[in-house]
Amino acid sequence: MNVIHRIHPLHDSHPLKYLVERLDTRQYYQITRWELLRRSIVKGYEVNGDKNFRLELDFPLEQQLVINKDKIDDFAIWLLRDQEK
Repeated sequence: MNVIHRIHPLHDSHPLKYLVERLDTRQYYQITRWELLRRSIVKGYEVNGDKNFRLELDFPLEQQLVINKDKIDDFAIWLLRDQEK
């Protein structure tokens, strides 16, 4: 018997929130309310004088991704977690 999985409609009209709740948090990080980052595309980073991270990614974007200083500690822990092993 073939089983077909249906995608349930988004109940609260927040598609990113829906994804974040279902993705592996070791691989994905929610930068802003609109941006989600996958660990494997981060090539490097730079810490600015204003203590924001500027990310270097595997592919070009029209705008540069910057991690807000309010999230920088959590982001650094997430990004560097597996590199320390």
